[in-house]
Amino acid sequence: MEGRGSKVVEDAGANVTVAEEHIDQHFPTAGIALADLQHFVEEHQEQLRRGWSTAEVCERVVKPITAGAKCSYVQLVAARGGGVGTATVFVSHAWRYTFAEFAEAVLTLQRTEERPEEVFVWVDVFSVNQHKSHERDFTWWSTTFKEAVRDIGRTLVVLAPFHDPIPLTRAWCLFEIFSTVDTGAALDLRLSSKEEMAFSAQLQGGEYDFNTWVAKVNLERAEAWDPQDLARIMQAVRESGGVGRLNEVVIGALREWLGAQGQIPLQQMAEEDRATSALISSLARLLQDQGKLGEAESLYREALEGKRAKLGAEHPSTLNSMNSLAGLLSDQGKLGEAEPLYREALEGRCAKLGAEHPNTLNSINNFAGLLQEQGKLGEAEPLYREALEGTRAKLGAEHPSTLNSMNNLAVLLSDQGKLGEAEPLYREALEGRRAKLGAEHPDTLTSMNNLAVLLQDQGKLGEAEPLYRDALEGKRAKLGAEHPSTLNSMNNLAGLLQDQGKLGEAEPLYREALEGMRAKLGTDHPDTLNFMNNLANLLRGQGKLGEAEPLYREALDGRRAKLGAEHPDTLASMNNLAVLLQDQGKLGEAELLYREALEGRRAKLGAEHPSTLDSMNNLAGLLQGQGKLGEAEPLFREALEGRRAKLGAEHPSTLGSMNNLASLFIKQGKLGEVELLYREALEGRRAKLGAEHPSTLDSMNNLAVLLKVQGKLGEAEPLYRDELEGRRAKLGAEHPDTLNSMNNLAVLLKEQGKLGEAEPLYRDALEGRCAKLGTEHPSTLTSMNNLASLLQDQGKLGEAEPLYREALEGSRAKLGAEHPRTLGSMNNLAGLLQGQGKLDEAEPLYREALEGSRAKLGAEHPRTLASMNNLAGLLQGQGKLGEAEPLYREALEGRRAKLGAEHPSTLGSMNNLAGLLQGQGKLGEAEPLYREALEGSRAKLGAEHPSTLASMNNLAGLLQGQGKLDEAEPLYREALEGSRAKLGAEHPRTLGSMNNLAGLLQGQGKLDEAEPLYREALEGSRAKLGAEHPRTLASMNNLAGLLQGQGKLGEAEPLFHLSIAVVPVS
Repeated sequence: MEGRGSKVVEDAGANVTVAEEHIDQHFPTAGIALADLQHFVEEHQEQLRRGWSTAEVCERVVKPITAGAKCSYVQLVAARGGGVGTATVFVSHAWRYTFAEFAEAVLTLQRTEERPEEVFVWVDVFSVNQHKSHERDFTWWSTTFKEAVRDIGRTLVVLAPFHDPIPLTRAWCLFEIFSTVDTGAALDLRLSSKEEMAFSAQLQGGEYDFNTWVAKVNLERAEAWDPQDLARIMQAVRESGGVGRLNEVVIGALREWLGAQGQIPLQQMAEEDRATSALISSLARLLQDQGKLGEAESLYREALEGKRAKLGAEHPSTLNSMNSLAGLLSDQGKLGEAEPLYREALEGRCAKLGAEHPNTLNSINNFAGLLQEQGKLGEAEPLYREALEGTRAKLGAEHPSTLNSMNNLAVLLSDQGKLGEAEPLYREALEGRRAKLGAEHPDTLTSMNNLAVLLQDQGKLGEAEPLYRDALEGKRAKLGAEHPSTLNSMNNLAGLLQDQGKLGEAEPLYREALEGMRAKLGTDHPDTLNFMNNLANLLRGQGKLGEAEPLYREALDGRRAKLGAEHPDTLASMNNLAVLLQDQGKLGEAELLYREALEGRRAKLGAEHPSTLDSMNNLAGLLQGQGKLGEAEPLFREALEGRRAKLGAEHPSTLGSMNNLASLFIKQGKLGEVELLYREALEGRRAKLGAEHPSTLDSMNNLAVLLKVQGKLGEAEPLYRDELEGRRAKLGAEHPDTLNSMNNLAVLLKEQGKLGEAEPLYRDALEGRCAKLGTEHPSTLTSMNNLASLLQDQGKLGEAEPLYREALEGSRAKLGAEHPRTLGSMNNLAGLLQGQGKLDEAEPLYREALEGSRAKLGAEHPRTLASMNNLAGLLQGQGKLGEAEPLYREALEGRRAKLGAEHPSTLGSMNNLAGLLQGQGKLGEAEPLYREALEGSRAKLGAEHPSTLASMNNLAGLLQGQGKLDEAEPLYREALEGSRAKLGAEHPRTLGSMNNLAGLLQGQGKLDEAEPLYREALEGSRAKLGAEHPRTLASMNNLAGLLQGQGKLGEAEPLFHLSIAVVPVS
């Protein structure tokens, strides 16, 4: 055959011409037919009988017979007209293993393939030109191998010898297996017939641990002919996902093959021998490692029952099986089934082996772990301590088992809220692992992560962050970017950033971790579902409720299908979805899920388990939001008592329960009970967590809120300020919690009448939330409402209106027209329009808010009753007293029934109805209501509370209207003095009281007493609210009227002109 040139190859005296065009056509994916491989073996059987390795066959046979043409053996076969074609199987093997056995393993394809004549194998010793291979650089080799593997589509790996498979220790072989799985090619692991028989015999006959194979897989311990090749392979692997990813991929493929190999001899065993064989236990462990828990369970159960019957319940092997089955059941969430097995294994080992035997100590640890999962933390603690002391004494302080025990006890102490005790253990475990195992060992990185979690729980976010980052970087380098442990570290760092308020940084990490888990473990894997839940939590925190919901639902559905409806993780998903639905205002759907989660946890975990207590607390919170305070209270109380008993009075969760019950008491008007709870919670958190811990700052805020509700504004202010400063220092000025604190202080200052101080805080909070959370986030919309309310109080109605409108539109779009927050925004805008005299615009908003609240929350819900009251107020202002009266009466009756006669909201309704009746001239009906409201307020809130002072003013006004001036005067004076003392001389309410008393004195003809009061009220209003504020203009008008009555027309006239068209008020 003519070509661009030809070369002659000498082989046993024969001249063969090899065309270079033919050579190029078949390289590098040309393979040799099985028949030609068989021919090669037969032709050189004399040499192969000497046990030559593949390397020796290459040097002594392949190279000499291809030396003349300097070509590959495949090219030589092709030139002779032999069987060469595009390779269908890529063969990976170790060159130092015997060629004869390697070839025999490959030739098993002749009996396993349907069309063996169509099989062409790519074997490097034949397919690669051995005379020129040294001329190729590493990049060419690694690229060629990976591309060949991908294009061929199937890799056969010869695992020989079976007792110590060489390919698992060779870098090139590991890289080829990795390339196979990574490119989606099929993987076919094989032994020669002789090796397969020997392997099967060993599996049937003696102790064999599949993990002896798995443990060999570690690229960092692998070998290569050329040390430089090893370094280059390591680099190439790092660029393809990391050493850890390669190890994991290879181990996964190996486990699948081992499982199939193990089933064959197991099925062939006599039934009476299966259960007590080492094989059944090894195979069960292998299946458990693969996540095939159902298959593993049936084997573990068979092994345990067989050993009980054959060896006895106390035999060490029986106890081992007991422990193994218990561990599997625990992994499946079947804690009730696992517990008696762990107990029996522990008792048996204590009796048989002694309390200090390593297996006994292992049982103690395992049983303690189960109790911890069951929430029996008090029972678990002494066991963990016993295990730690035992391992220290038996194995030494630096032994890995001792360090594991240390870590376990630290985790338990963290769960108990004993963070101060846990920290030194975490630190000792970390230092011990660093010294013993090295800084990059997976256990060391786990310790790093655990210490970071603790520091995060302590609120030491700055200390935790570098540990999380070190753990993540270490795992990326050691295990690969896609390893589940690396993804867990990613998830943890994202959680920290979320706590720091760095939501934009956290989100891509959560997404990367979730995508990695989906790709690595599948959508249904429990860890994937956990990551889904975490991303959903972040999105919920960002106000992206629509994005969060499908993730929560997918996580719940996945857990139901994978783990069952009663599994603790499934119940946790139920709870999380319920929280989201509650945020969306879908209270009916949320309630069903909360109840299902609570019932499931009671049944599965017990009434005192921390998760059950969490469910109680959550359901109670929902019921509280629905206005079902009577149903909520016993749940809050049960949760608090359970946490006190289970976790201790100072545990953060117990203190949280105190806060929750206290918030309910506020709504019920039980303020005296609340203060004790809040103060106890604050002191407990200060002592336990420190003054700057986020939970301590939460308690500070709660107590401040209560003091504000009690009218103790002066006491509340320093708490709000301390809280804000603490959050600024701890979390930064832009953190969502800092912005919440800003908002809260601004609300207080507004109530104190310090509108100038409140405004910049409201504006900062709004700007921060817009930047951090976006303009449509519910918290941003709340800030809009709050700033608008302040501007309204300042008389800046034109500035307030667009903010109210934007808040309402945003809430409609984000949360829906019927969401409680949307209905609240409707009420706010309607109130502003009412204040502007735009009654016709306000009325439909008030009506829509009322109807929405009736439909969503029910006619008796406190918010519905508040909407009723608001619409009644508008109708009253329109002079539609007949329409307003039944609404006021319904609101009053509803509040009496729902909240009690002494509740501040009920007392407010009394005042409102009395005001309407007074306006209708029904003074006799109005007076007892005013008196009841005043007495109730004195008893409930105290004589100096702003609401009590307002009631005094109202009753005094009625008495004044009845001509009972002598009765009215002391009430007006008490109201004024109380307001001066409580709120300050310049507070708008104090100024209103001044006007009221001055008006009475004017009516009594005591003009000289009235004048200084009118003047003080006017000056205060000018200074506080501005010269053009409606209240300032009203004060002007009042003083002008008095001066006119005194005949001081020169002074009165300019005041009248300034306040033109303003109606006098009292």
